[in-house]
Amino acid sequence: MKVCIGITTYNRAAILRTAIQSAISQDYDNKEIVVVDDASTDETPELQAEFPDVRWIRSEKSIGYRAARNLMMSETDADLFCSLDDDSWFTQPDGLRQGVQLFASRADLGGLGFEILDQGHPTGSAELRTVPSNMFIGCGHLVRLSAAREVGLYHDLPGEYGGEEKDLCLRLLDAGYDVVRLSGVHIWHDKTFLTRDVARQHFSGVRNDLWLTFSRAPATMLTWLLPGKMISNLRFALLFGLKDSARLSEFDRRIRADNGRFVFVKPSLRAICSFTRLALSRFSERQPVRGETFRDYLRRGRSL
Repeated sequence: MKVCIGITTYNRAAILRTAIQSAISQDYDNKEIVVVDDASTDETPELQAEFPDVRWIRSEKSIGYRAARNLMMSETDADLFCSLDDDSWFTQPDGLRQGVQLFASRADLGGLGFEILDQGHPTGSAELRTVPSNMFIGCGHLVRLSAAREVGLYHDLPGEYGGEEKDLCLRLLDAGYDVVRLSGVHIWHDKTFLTRDVARQHFSGVRNDLWLTFSRAPATMLTWLLPGKMISNLRFALLFGLKDSARLSEFDRRIRADNGRFVFVKPSLRAICSFTRLALSRFSERQPVRGETFRDYLRRGRSL
């Protein structure tokens, strides 16, 4: 099976090298590496000479990472698409091979999420095992391209960031494919602060999370799911501000130091208001999945 390892980047030349080298160093040979430079204004274009075996796609105007991933998944003859962020990388040389072997053994497998490590969770499982999942994360996953194309790849969401992987996984499950998490294969997500606006990302992520529930859940479930989602997002924002600094990861302490304790409260409230207006004006755009699928999606989430 051929794998396309795709990386979308914007103004992160310094850390991008590590992500690319990680992809090159994987001991699975039948692969191509593609980098979409989403209108970077730093030294990113100069890296093409340093990595001549990588296929580079340059966009002079920013198209966003969802469109960039769809572009890479559309313009390849690979069987599988492996997504890495420009600040994430494999921590072991056989990680890709382990994932491919699982796809080769299971024709029903649509998506696979690797085990993500970061400053808050620096160690992972030593045991290689799969568990049912309801989502994967963009910084480290594999997806069967025939299945992803069948369900329409990544769909547009109201916000520029967040929720697109959940939406794709939900549609894969509804089409009869399985989604799993592969523990024991680790991706390090460095979560660099370069080009990261945490308040803006949180606003977008909350609005997309509410829109995903609104657009995909059966109508009979909306009366309790949407209020629950709103309360859950506000609770997270408040608890983040109230939590003792000693219990925060280094990444979260940096967020509070740079943006204030309650950095997520205002974006959460704005997102809820924005979503409410959006839902009232775009109710006809709902495309719910089967009730059985959505209940299975929720069960999978609770078991992780």
